[in-house]
Formats: sequence, C-alpha cells, structure tokens
Amino acid sequence: MDSALVVCAAPSPACEAFYRDLISGHAGPIIAADGGATLCLAVGRVPDVLVGDFDSVAPDVLARVRAAGVPVIASSADKDVSDLDLALQAVKDLGTRRAAVTAAWSARLDHTLAAIGSVFVQRSLAIDLTDPGMAGCLLDSGERASVTLTGAGATFSVFTLDPGAVLSCRGARYELDHASLDPLSARGLSNRLLAKPAVVTAERGRALVISYSLGNVRHATFRFVPA
Repeated sequence: MDSALVVCAAPSPACEAFYRDLISGHAGPIIAADGGATLCLAVGRVPDVLVGDFDSVAPDVLARVRAAGVPVIASSADKDVSDLDLALQAVKDLGTRRAAVTAAWSARLDHTLAAIGSVFVQRSLAIDLTDPGMAGCLLDSGERASVTLTGAGATFSVFTLDPGAVLSCRGARYELDHASLDPLSARGLSNRLLAKPAVVTAERGRALVISYSLGNVRHATFRFVPA
C-alpha cells in the first residue's frame, strides 16, 4: 500500500498553499488526527480515516466526515495516548508501513515534545516529517538505517532519544564516526551540508534527522539508502 499521510491539528499559519498541495496531491490514504480533519476539508480532501477524542474538531466538521462514510475511531478524552499515537496506530491497521506526518509541531513545547515521542515510539513504521520550510525523517538501525542529504548550505540536526545510540554522519561540515550520542545531545545540532551529499546512518538505535529552511537556503533534500 502507498505511504499514508497523517494530518494533525497544528498547521503552520498562513501556509494554506503548502497544505493544499500536500494533501490534495497525496495518492495514498490520509488519516486525520482530530482537528486535522478541518485542515483536510479546507483544502478539499475528505480523510480516509478520522481518529481522536474530538476536542479540537467542530461538530459540523465531524458530521461532514461521518456523512461521507469515513471510518471514525473515537476515543475518550481520558486516555494515556495522544491523537497522533492513535493516528499512527491507524496507519499500521491499514497495512502500510510508511507514513508522513504533517501539522504536528505545535506552538506549545509540551505538545511538540509529545509528538516527537509519538514518532520515536514507533518501531515498525518508516516515518517522514513534512511542514512548510521543514523536512525530516526517523532512522532505525534495524529497518531504515541511512539517508542521503543534498542541498549545499542547508542546515540539519540529528537527535536520538535512545540511550546507547550509535550514529555516523559523513560528508557534512561536522562528521560523526561511530559516535555514541546521548539523548537530545547538542552534538548533532546545526550541521551544514557541503557541495557533495552527506549520509547519516543510525548504526545502533534510532535517530531523528531534521532540516529547516534558513534565510534564502532551503531545507535539505532527503533520499533513502537501500538496505
């Protein structure tokens, strides 16, 4: 099955064109996490699945989704997981093993940290991150270990939440050679791409690779290295 797109409820403001192109052009299934359904309908696409406790979706939006015959998976507000956790579980239930996540990085630091945790806890999904001016991915030494980054001058950062993670980064300004990184270590912060491609590899554990646009320099382009 094609890669799924998970649409959350925290879109970047004044970026309607980005989300319209992303959502309307996505060929695979779309899972809306709670208020992500509002964003989907706003750009003219009905999600294929809607999950959440529905504390951030208007009743008329919920009614429109139900009227379209979309499977709606409701949860209690008193739960131990986030709506993004529910959406990623729905991706796995559809039988696909790759997902892109958008509109998940809130102005609230606690919500953003929880979203990062939701991504890291997934051990059977290949996850990409996409938002205006941002691209990212989750590397896993057991599944999707390496990514090639291109785009001279672009900056990128590499983080892990796994104690004992071992990472390498070759071809960038600051290289890592079988380096053991502590969780959220600044050692992987703000690296820079040179004229040639760089390769980041998770040799043990998992790593989050993120690149943002900076001034006139666009974020890096990601291409995965076959295992």
